[in-house]
Amino acid sequence: MKQVLKDKALRRTAGIGVTYTEADLKFIEKNITKMKLTEMAVYLDRTFETLRHKVSKMGLSNQRIYSFKPYTADDVAFLEANSAKYTHYELAEMTGRSYDSIEKKLRKLKLKASNSRKPKKIVV
Repeated sequence: MKQVLKDKALRRTAGIGVTYTEADLKFIEKNITKMKLTEMAVYLDRTFETLRHKVSKMGLSNQRIYSFKPYTADDVAFLEANSAKYTHYELAEMTGRSYDSIEKKLRKLKLKASNSRKPKKIVV
């Protein structure tokens, strides 16, 4: 068993891919909607990107493969009421979501934030 793991590590280091076993593929299919891809990647000893690519190749990318927090009706009402008052960053901080998530949701709702541009980095 140790030799197999050693060979697997050596193959990864050399840039040679490690194939997915039938058990790996069944595990992915069974847990795609139950686990985060990052958790599955650790369990399968893969990188997130290679697992994401494999999931896409398997045709499972339409399913919920990323862990996300769905927007509730209250979240949408909050964004509609406050989108003109605050920037994307402020809205993201208030709701506990990422900048990109807020930006995408506002675009989908056809709402604009007060100053939706990313702030400039200050060089000291």
